[in-house]
Amino acid sequence: MNLIVKTSVLRWLGIASIAAAFAVSFVVSGGWLEIALVWGLFGALGIALVLMSATIETTDDTITVRRAFSVAEIRWSDIVSASVGGGNLVLYTANARVSMPSAEFWSGPQRESLKTLLAEKLGAVGVTIRGAVRAAIHVDNRSPNKSLERTRGE
Repeated sequence: MNLIVKTSVLRWLGIASIAAAFAVSFVVSGGWLEIALVWGLFGALGIALVLMSATIETTDDTITVRRAFSVAEIRWSDIVSASVGGGNLVLYTANARVSMPSAEFWSGPQRESLKTLLAEKLGAVGVTIRGAVRAAIHVDNRSPNKSLERTRGE
């Protein structure tokens, strides 16, 4: 069964923040420093939110996270741990990790079905999702090509 959810709220908040930075740039009168400050705050936030937004797709065998510039896929059976924190859900394998926005940001008609499937698939491999600060800092995906020792050392 294929299930798909999106994180549209992140994307739209990001677009709104970029639009606000653009609009406020025309209103500020203090010169380039204020414009840089506006873009540094609102523009950077907006870009980060757009880049963090994702489409999450599952099959019976895999979970795939598609972002603006990357696609990460792992097999359910390869997952050895999972953590949530700081708005991120991170799934770890022996030598890789896949990070995605956590379930509170998911939207779409299959949202509840995907949450149920996630619990079932992780339960089948003996993994429970635990709250962890490290999930908040693991916002990137780690390729399976990274060394096992480096992954364990974090």
